[in-house]
Amino acid sequence: SAGAKRFLADIATAGGGKAYTADDANALANAFNSIIQEALATDTTFVSATAPVNSFNRQDHKDQLYFSLFRPSNTDRWPGNLKRYRMGVQNGSPLVLDQDNAPAIDANTGVFRSNARSWWSSSNDGSNVSAGGAANQLKHPNNRNIVTNINGDKALTPLTTSLTPAQIGAANNTERDTLVNYIRGFETGTNNLRQALGDPIHSTPSLVTYGCTARDPDGNCSSEVQSAIIGTNEGFVQMFDTNTGEEQFAFMPKELLGNIKRLSLNANMPDKRSPHLYGMDNSVTVWANDVNNNGSIDSGESVYAYASMGRGGRSIYALDITNRTSPKIEWIIQGGSGEFTRLGQTWSAPIKTKI
Repeated sequence: SAGAKRFLADIATAGGGKAYTADDANALANAFNSIIQEALATDTTFVSATAPVNSFNRQDHKDQLYFSLFRPSNTDRWPGNLKRYRMGVQNGSPLVLDQDNAPAIDANTGVFRSNARSWWSSSNDGSNVSAGGAANQLKHPNNRNIVTNINGDKALTPLTTSLTPAQIGAANNTERDTLVNYIRGFETGTNNLRQALGDPIHSTPSLVTYGCTARDPDGNCSSEVQSAIIGTNEGFVQMFDTNTGEEQFAFMPKELLGNIKRLSLNANMPDKRSPHLYGMDNSVTVWANDVNNNGSIDSGESVYAYASMGRGGRSIYALDITNRTSPKIEWIIQGGSGEFTRLGQTWSAPIKTKI
């Protein structure tokens, strides 16, 4: 009725949104499509945060905050990033502070202020997902440490043009080179740098402390050797130095190499009627095997990372990341094969426990 439509419109207006009506399935589908397009057109940032425990004094927590960010898009690529802030207190109230010691979040809107500056950023990156952060610190594509397991279940090799066209889903050597150059950081078919990370929709950064380089007068660690590891839907498990934001390695399982072509083309999703691409779509569980419990990974000790794929696939990867720039595969659970034929998408993040 007209009264019901007016009521619906009044509710939408009060909430700052829009009202849609439909009389049949076709109109309903069009209404939903309009709603989705409106949402995707809004420059909204979605975040997931984590804060590290001080490994050197387990009674305390560090003040660092790490946010995984992404912005939805109506194309295959969704921008993502990893940014660092800190938790502080001003005028008796706790709040998130930026690198300039100013409030990072607008209290009225709940999103990052436009003039906020995260760690590792040379200028104000604010609520712009793609600006600043770890994405801005990516090395030149030719110098990035990107590996895959294409030449064996456990062997990791550089993801370069040494791959065959078939291994990366290319028709010939020329297309292979284009796809490899894209995923290493060039815009498709050009020498322009992308400086971009994939979207970590369901991935919260995990942190691991490797050691300490400086201590305060009380003996507490004031400068840690620490890394953050995260999975993204570009298809990577990536690790970053938390002091500099520099990428230490990026690992892409061979089963996700076929996604690179779609990402490079960046076609419009509604036109193709295809869902969003997923890759390493989950938080990475870390086990720092600090045997002597001194807060440092010494000789003979180890660090392992366990990465599941969420909506990206059916496998679980165990990586030895004791060397922060030279990961190794410990083991792989391959869903759909061997003893795991009935294993579906690995939505659950692994839990480390003693049995």
